[in-house]
Amino acid sequence: MRKIKFVTTEAVLIAAVIAAVLRFWEIKTVFEPLTGLAKQYAFVSVLLVLLTVAVIGASVWYGIAVVHKGCVNVDPERPFPTTNKLAQLVCIVTGAIVVVGSAMNFVMDYGETVGFRAVFTVLGVLTGIGICSTASAKVRKNGTWECIGAIFMCFWLVMTYKENNTNPVLIEYCYECLGAAAATLSFYYAAGHYYGRILPKRTIITHMLGVYFCLLTTVSAGNFPQGLIFAALSIYQLIKVCGYIKGSPSKEIN
Repeated sequence: MRKIKFVTTEAVLIAAVIAAVLRFWEIKTVFEPLTGLAKQYAFVSVLLVLLTVAVIGASVWYGIAVVHKGCVNVDPERPFPTTNKLAQLVCIVTGAIVVVGSAMNFVMDYGETVGFRAVFTVLGVLTGIGICSTASAKVRKNGTWECIGAIFMCFWLVMTYKENNTNPVLIEYCYECLGAAAATLSFYYAAGHYYGRILPKRTIITHMLGVYFCLLTTVSAGNFPQGLIFAALSIYQLIKVCGYIKGSPSKEIN
Protein backbone atom coordinates (compact mmCIF):
# COMPACT_ATOMS: atom_id res chain seq x y z
CA MET A 1 0.00 0.00 0.00
CA ARG A 2 2.92 2.34 0.64
CA LYS A 3 3.91 2.20 -3.05
CA ILE A 4 0.33 2.88 -4.13
CA LYS A 5 0.24 5.81 -1.70
CA PHE A 6 3.17 7.60 -3.27
CA VAL A 7 2.32 6.68 -6.86
CA THR A 8 -1.24 7.99 -6.47
CA THR A 9 -0.34 11.21 -4.68
CA GLU A 10 2.40 11.90 -7.21
CA ALA A 11 -0.05 11.17 -10.04
CA VAL A 12 -2.52 13.73 -8.66
CA LEU A 13 0.27 16.29 -8.36
CA ILE A 14 1.38 15.66 -11.95
CA ALA A 15 -2.24 15.86 -13.13
CA ALA A 16 -2.58 19.19 -11.31
CA VAL A 17 0.49 20.58 -13.07
CA ILE A 18 -0.86 19.44 -16.44
CA ALA A 19 -4.25 20.96 -15.58
CA ALA A 20 -2.59 24.27 -14.69
CA VAL A 21 -0.86 24.32 -18.09
CA LEU A 22 -4.15 23.54 -19.83
CA ARG A 23 -5.90 26.25 -17.81
CA PHE A 24 -3.27 28.79 -18.83
CA TRP A 25 -3.71 27.73 -22.46
CA GLU A 26 -7.47 27.98 -22.07
CA ILE A 27 -7.31 31.52 -20.68
CA LYS A 28 -5.11 32.63 -23.57
CA THR A 29 -7.14 31.07 -26.39
CA VAL A 30 -10.82 30.41 -25.69
CA PHE A 31 -12.18 33.91 -25.09
CA GLU A 32 -13.47 35.99 -28.00
CA PRO A 33 -11.48 39.26 -28.21
CA LEU A 34 -14.54 41.44 -28.93
CA THR A 35 -17.26 39.96 -26.72
CA GLY A 36 -15.19 38.26 -24.01
CA LEU A 37 -17.38 35.19 -24.31
CA ALA A 38 -15.82 31.73 -24.34
CA LYS A 39 -15.79 29.60 -27.46
CA GLN A 40 -18.07 26.60 -27.10
CA TYR A 41 -16.50 23.15 -26.91
CA ALA A 42 -12.96 24.44 -27.34
CA PHE A 43 -10.50 21.55 -27.50
CA VAL A 44 -8.47 22.70 -24.48
CA SER A 45 -11.61 23.24 -22.39
CA VAL A 46 -12.92 19.76 -23.16
CA LEU A 47 -9.50 18.28 -22.40
CA LEU A 48 -9.36 20.08 -19.05
CA VAL A 49 -12.86 18.93 -18.11
CA LEU A 50 -12.04 15.32 -18.99
CA LEU A 51 -8.84 15.45 -16.93
CA THR A 52 -10.75 16.96 -14.01
CA VAL A 53 -13.43 14.28 -14.14
CA ALA A 54 -10.72 11.59 -14.22
CA VAL A 55 -8.97 13.08 -11.18
CA ILE A 56 -12.23 13.30 -9.24
CA GLY A 57 -13.01 9.67 -10.05
CA ALA A 58 -9.49 8.53 -9.14
CA SER A 59 -9.57 10.46 -5.85
CA VAL A 60 -12.88 8.89 -4.84
CA TRP A 61 -11.63 5.40 -5.72
CA TYR A 62 -8.36 6.00 -3.87
CA GLY A 63 -10.09 7.28 -0.74
CA ILE A 64 -12.37 4.25 -0.62
CA ALA A 65 -9.52 1.80 -1.35
CA VAL A 66 -7.16 3.21 1.28
CA VAL A 67 -9.79 3.17 4.02
CA HIS A 68 -10.83 -0.37 3.02
CA LYS A 69 -7.21 -1.49 3.46
CA GLY A 70 -7.06 0.23 6.85
CA CYS A 71 -4.08 2.34 5.85
CA VAL A 72 -4.94 5.67 7.42
CA ASN A 73 -3.87 7.33 10.63
CA VAL A 74 -6.87 7.75 12.96
CA ASP A 75 -4.88 8.86 15.99
CA PRO A 76 -6.85 11.85 17.35
CA GLU A 77 -3.73 13.11 19.09
CA ARG A 78 -1.86 13.58 15.83
CA PRO A 79 -3.87 12.64 12.71
CA PHE A 80 -1.55 14.47 10.31
CA PRO A 81 1.96 13.67 11.56
CA THR A 82 4.85 15.69 10.15
CA THR A 83 7.72 13.98 11.92
CA ASN A 84 9.85 14.22 8.79
CA LYS A 85 12.08 17.29 9.04
CA LEU A 86 11.56 18.14 5.37
CA ALA A 87 7.77 17.98 5.78
CA GLN A 88 8.01 20.28 8.81
CA LEU A 89 10.11 22.74 6.82
CA VAL A 90 7.64 22.66 3.92
CA CYS A 91 4.76 23.38 6.32
CA ILE A 92 6.61 26.39 7.72
CA VAL A 93 7.46 27.70 4.24
CA THR A 94 3.94 27.22 2.88
CA GLY A 95 2.47 28.86 5.98
CA ALA A 96 4.79 31.83 5.52
CA ILE A 97 3.73 32.11 1.87
CA VAL A 98 0.06 32.22 2.91
CA VAL A 99 0.85 34.98 5.44
CA VAL A 100 2.84 37.01 2.91
CA GLY A 101 0.27 36.48 0.16
CA SER A 102 -2.55 37.61 2.45
CA ALA A 103 -0.63 40.73 3.44
CA MET A 104 0.22 41.49 -0.19
CA ASN A 105 -3.44 41.18 -1.14
CA PHE A 106 -4.26 43.95 1.35
CA VAL A 107 -1.38 46.27 0.44
CA MET A 108 -1.75 45.93 -3.33
CA ASP A 109 -5.13 47.38 -4.33
CA TYR A 110 -6.77 45.05 -6.87
CA GLY A 111 -10.10 46.86 -6.90
CA GLU A 112 -11.64 45.00 -3.98
CA THR A 113 -13.29 46.86 -1.11
CA VAL A 114 -11.20 47.69 1.95
CA GLY A 115 -13.51 45.60 4.13
CA PHE A 116 -13.03 42.52 1.97
CA ARG A 117 -9.26 42.94 1.92
CA ALA A 118 -9.13 43.44 5.70
CA VAL A 119 -11.17 40.32 6.53
CA PHE A 120 -9.33 38.31 3.87
CA THR A 121 -5.96 39.38 5.27
CA VAL A 122 -6.79 38.65 8.91
CA LEU A 123 -8.18 35.19 8.13
CA GLY A 124 -5.33 34.47 5.71
CA VAL A 125 -2.63 35.44 8.20
CA LEU A 126 -4.22 33.29 10.91
CA THR A 127 -4.49 30.39 8.46
CA GLY A 128 -0.82 30.77 7.55
CA ILE A 129 0.16 30.73 11.22
CA GLY A 130 -1.93 27.60 11.66
CA ILE A 131 -0.15 25.90 8.77
CA CYS A 132 3.20 26.70 10.38
CA SER A 133 1.94 25.21 13.65
CA THR A 134 1.41 21.85 11.92
CA ALA A 135 5.11 21.22 12.46
CA SER A 136 4.50 21.31 16.23
CA ALA A 137 2.77 18.76 18.46
CA LYS A 138 -0.04 21.01 19.72
CA VAL A 139 -3.30 19.09 19.34
CA ARG A 140 -6.27 21.29 20.13
CA LYS A 141 -4.37 24.29 18.84
CA ASN A 142 -4.04 22.67 15.44
CA GLY A 143 -7.74 21.79 15.48
CA THR A 144 -8.58 25.44 16.03
CA TRP A 145 -6.27 26.49 13.19
CA GLU A 146 -7.93 24.01 10.85
CA CYS A 147 -11.30 25.56 11.71
CA ILE A 148 -9.93 29.02 10.92
CA GLY A 149 -8.63 27.70 7.60
CA ALA A 150 -12.09 26.38 6.75
CA ILE A 151 -13.65 29.76 7.59
CA PHE A 152 -11.02 31.56 5.50
CA MET A 153 -11.61 29.44 2.42
CA CYS A 154 -15.39 29.54 2.87
CA PHE A 155 -15.21 33.35 2.99
CA TRP A 156 -13.04 33.29 -0.12
CA LEU A 157 -15.56 31.05 -1.90
CA VAL A 158 -18.51 33.28 -1.01
CA MET A 159 -16.71 36.45 -2.07
CA THR A 160 -15.59 34.89 -5.36
CA TYR A 161 -19.16 33.95 -6.16
CA LYS A 162 -20.45 37.35 -5.06
CA GLU A 163 -18.00 39.14 -7.34
CA ASN A 164 -18.97 36.96 -10.31
CA ASN A 165 -22.67 36.20 -9.77
CA THR A 166 -23.62 38.41 -12.72
CA ASN A 167 -20.81 37.12 -14.93
CA PRO A 168 -22.34 34.95 -17.69
CA VAL A 169 -18.96 33.39 -18.53
CA LEU A 170 -18.82 30.61 -15.95
CA ILE A 171 -15.50 29.34 -17.22
CA GLU A 172 -13.79 32.52 -16.01
CA TYR A 173 -14.24 31.77 -12.32
CA CYS A 174 -15.53 28.20 -11.92
CA TYR A 175 -12.12 26.68 -11.15
CA GLU A 176 -11.37 29.30 -8.51
CA CYS A 177 -14.67 28.40 -6.84
CA LEU A 178 -13.79 24.70 -7.01
CA GLY A 179 -10.35 25.38 -5.55
CA ALA A 180 -11.80 27.35 -2.63
CA ALA A 181 -14.52 24.74 -2.08
CA ALA A 182 -12.07 21.82 -2.07
CA ALA A 183 -9.77 23.63 0.38
CA THR A 184 -12.74 24.51 2.61
CA LEU A 185 -13.80 20.87 2.81
CA SER A 186 -10.26 19.59 3.40
CA PHE A 187 -9.82 21.99 6.33
CA TYR A 188 -13.28 21.07 7.63
CA TYR A 189 -12.71 17.32 7.62
CA ALA A 190 -9.19 17.74 9.01
CA ALA A 191 -10.59 19.78 11.91
CA GLY A 192 -13.06 16.99 12.64
CA HIS A 193 -10.23 14.63 13.58
CA TYR A 194 -9.21 16.84 16.48
CA TYR A 195 -12.76 16.92 17.85
CA GLY A 196 -13.75 13.27 17.54
CA ARG A 197 -15.47 13.36 14.13
CA ILE A 198 -13.21 11.10 12.07
CA LEU A 199 -14.29 10.53 8.45
CA PRO A 200 -11.26 8.99 6.66
CA LYS A 201 -12.76 8.60 3.17
CA ARG A 202 -13.93 12.18 2.97
CA THR A 203 -10.68 13.43 4.46
CA ILE A 204 -8.58 11.69 1.81
CA ILE A 205 -10.87 12.59 -1.09
CA THR A 206 -11.12 16.28 -0.18
CA HIS A 207 -7.37 16.60 0.37
CA MET A 208 -6.58 14.94 -2.96
CA LEU A 209 -9.04 17.23 -4.73
CA GLY A 210 -7.63 20.17 -2.79
CA VAL A 211 -4.16 19.42 -4.14
CA TYR A 212 -5.53 19.29 -7.68
CA PHE A 213 -7.90 22.25 -7.73
CA CYS A 214 -5.71 24.61 -5.71
CA LEU A 215 -2.70 24.05 -7.97
CA LEU A 216 -4.90 24.31 -11.06
CA THR A 217 -6.27 27.64 -9.82
CA THR A 218 -2.86 29.27 -9.35
CA VAL A 219 -2.83 30.42 -12.99
CA SER A 220 -6.35 31.88 -12.93
CA ALA A 221 -6.73 33.26 -9.41
CA GLY A 222 -8.07 36.77 -8.92
CA ASN A 223 -4.57 38.22 -8.56
CA PHE A 224 -0.94 37.25 -7.99
CA PRO A 225 -1.04 37.06 -4.15
CA GLN A 226 -4.13 34.86 -4.29
CA GLY A 227 -2.36 32.61 -6.77
CA LEU A 228 0.53 32.28 -4.31
CA ILE A 229 -1.88 31.28 -1.55
CA PHE A 230 -3.53 28.63 -3.72
CA ALA A 231 -0.11 27.17 -4.62
CA ALA A 232 0.91 27.03 -0.96
CA LEU A 233 -2.38 25.41 0.06
CA SER A 234 -1.94 22.77 -2.64
CA ILE A 235 1.46 21.74 -1.26
CA TYR A 236 0.19 21.87 2.33
CA GLN A 237 -2.68 19.52 1.55
CA LEU A 238 -0.28 17.16 -0.22
CA ILE A 239 1.92 17.01 2.88
CA LYS A 240 -1.11 16.37 5.08
CA VAL A 241 -2.59 13.58 2.99
CA CYS A 242 0.81 11.84 2.77
CA GLY A 243 1.08 11.97 6.57
CA TYR A 244 -2.48 10.79 6.99
CA ILE A 245 -2.07 7.72 4.80
CA LYS A 246 0.29 5.18 6.28
CA GLY A 247 1.74 1.91 5.11
CA SER A 248 0.46 -0.45 7.79
CA PRO A 249 -3.18 -1.38 8.48
CA SER A 250 -5.04 0.15 11.41
CA LYS A 251 -7.81 -1.67 13.28
CA GLU A 252 -9.49 1.55 14.38
CA ILE A 253 -11.05 2.54 11.07
CA ASN A 254 -14.81 3.00 10.93
